[in-house]
Amino acid sequence: MVEFVEQVVLRAFGLPGDTLRHPTRGRQTPARARQVAMYLLHVRVGVTLTACGRAFGRDRSTAGHACRRVEDLREMSHIDGRLESLEAAIDRWVAIRRPSVGVRPRRGGRR
Repeated sequence: MVEFVEQVVLRAFGLPGDTLRHPTRGRQTPARARQVAMYLLHVRVGVTLTACGRAFGRDRSTAGHACRRVEDLREMSHIDGRLESLEAAIDRWVAIRRPSVGVRPRRGGRR
């Protein structure tokens, strides 16, 4: 899941592959993209702040700051629209990967 969200965010921001995992903060665009990725993982997918931070070589407090920052940015309509598009892509991917409601996986042989 982390890799999928990372790839979606990288494409949305037009950044190369390893940008979000760079050990230093970097320029504003990669830092903002990393914040968005952590936000999406936590808010949309339900990954803990600790795991979000760890996925990008950061700690829990950095992931928490990222989520608060992105929430504040959502007040701008152009950013909110972009985030809604990313959330929709993630929701579609999650829906495809989850088994249908009410369908139980088969265990063992025939009954």
